[in-house]
Amino acid sequence: MFLKDRKFTFATFTGTIYGNFIYMIEKGGYVIATDIDLISTNVYKLPDEIESNVFTTEDTLYYKKSFFLN
Repeated sequence: MFLKDRKFTFATFTGTIYGNFIYMIEKGGYVIATDIDLISTNVYKLPDEIESNVFTTEDTLYYKKSFFLN
């Protein structure tokens, strides 16, 4: 069963966190934030590309010595 769909053809995702919004971490150094209905989308540039593994929990992204909290 497919609930909703949204294509991001330019993106290679490396991690996702969720809460009130869904944050998809893209390997090229971007965070794509969308509401849970996939209607509104914002794209944020990270300082660097993602060069190694990320660790995500339900609401936090950890990368190197930094973290992003939802």
